[in-house]
Amino acid sequence: MEENTRYNVVFSGLIYVTFVVKISFLVSALYLRYLKKTDPKNIELQTFVQNVKEQLDFAFVFFMSVILMALFNPYVENVEVDKECQILLFLYGVIMILTANYDIFLDHSVVLHDLSNNSLFNPNNVQTYNYH
Repeated sequence: MEENTRYNVVFSGLIYVTFVVKISFLVSALYLRYLKKTDPKNIELQTFVQNVKEQLDFAFVFFMSVILMALFNPYVENVEVDKECQILLFLYGVIMILTANYDIFLDHSVVLHDLSNNSLFNPNNVQTYNYH
């Protein structure tokens, strides 16, 4: 496979994953709003959905930053913007990754919590989550 074609496949995949993440974010935001109206006493589920929504938002910002960096990095020659704009948008992507709130994702990640407890594939292990 030619290198340019491989890049296009990876880039297209990144675009699709970013869309899925953003749609999942919207679904979780709507579901959280629904929960708050229909089941306001279920704070544990609301907290969990809020956590998932925040993680999806983090993932979206991260993926969008990677996309911006891929499109507008100074080494790409075929972008149709002037050099100043190209560098500005590339730096925006870098800054967004560097200033993202990693603590929310790392401290509350459902996947990382499951992996750290080796309980991802153990259905007998009942988990509790401590949300701040």
